[in-house]
Amino acid sequence: MNRNSHSPNQFLLHDDFYGEDGQAFQSEKDVIVTKSEKAPTLHVVRHDLASLIDFSITRWFLEDDVIDALKQHDQQKILDFVHSRFYETEHAEVKSRMLEIAADVLGTVAAEWVRELLDQADEEFLYPLSWAAASCLPEDEGLHHILKK
Repeated sequence: MNRNSHSPNQFLLHDDFYGEDGQAFQSEKDVIVTKSEKAPTLHVVRHDLASLIDFSITRWFLEDDVIDALKQHDQQKILDFVHSRFYETEHAEVKSRMLEIAADVLGTVAAEWVRELLDQADEEFLYPLSWAAASCLPEDEGLHHILKK
């Protein structure tokens, strides 16, 4: 996967043509797809953190089953991964998904990172950052930062 260009809002292959299991809906001719060419399912990627986070980026929203799978991984490893992924991409949808993971999976574990982002972030990420602030920071602190922005 090209980590800088694929998400539900900026796709390499439009998802309207594929089911959740990676099967093409409207093949014009018979296509033989090997197991290695199929789009991964949650069941396949759930135990590999990098693949699971890649999988989460391809979803329209961070689904409960993906959140549950992420919560089975070490929180510090998740934080390290989403932190580095956030800074290594310019793709706004990927950055937003990393903030959603911080909010829905990490909570207070991501507090210092969220504070850092609140001090430097621009308005482009205000909504996902406000969600992360509400989940990761004490209520009064998160609300204060967001209202200030």
